[in-house]
Amino acid sequence: MRLEGSLEVRSQPTECLRRLRDPSWLSQCLPGLQSFEYREPGTFSATFYLDLTQFSQLAGYLTRIRAEMSFRYDDAGNDTIKLTGEGRVVGAKIRLTIAVRISPSPTGSLLNWQAEADLGLVQKLLGESLIRKVAEHQIQRLTQCLSERLSSRV
Repeated sequence: MRLEGSLEVRSQPTECLRRLRDPSWLSQCLPGLQSFEYREPGTFSATFYLDLTQFSQLAGYLTRIRAEMSFRYDDAGNDTIKLTGEGRVVGAKIRLTIAVRISPSPTGSLLNWQAEADLGLVQKLLGESLIRKVAEHQIQRLTQCLSERLSSRV
């Protein structure tokens, strides 16, 4: 599954790059985060829950699912951040790649992002339509937090 979008913030590109390359800073915007562990430079692990409550009529008895992921920053150039994650959701292996290209804008920075997710068995079990809705909801929560935090001095 592929998703993409853009986001404009009031921070300069160098500040956006600095913050987004900091796993501890980024972790504050991961929806449903339960645990976070900085491992070594450029890597971290996270456990979080995906809230399915608003989709319960589609997901049946499931109200949330647990995701355990290990992430690493990959070198993608001076103006791009690339984050690759591998892990498990409800016991099934998943892979996620997110790339964010940051460029100057009249009010600060423009962040163009692309996400590629290989959800394997999870997508087959729950269906692409439900998975896409859950992913879009999670992305909306993540980008809203990033927009607020990158536009503030925090």
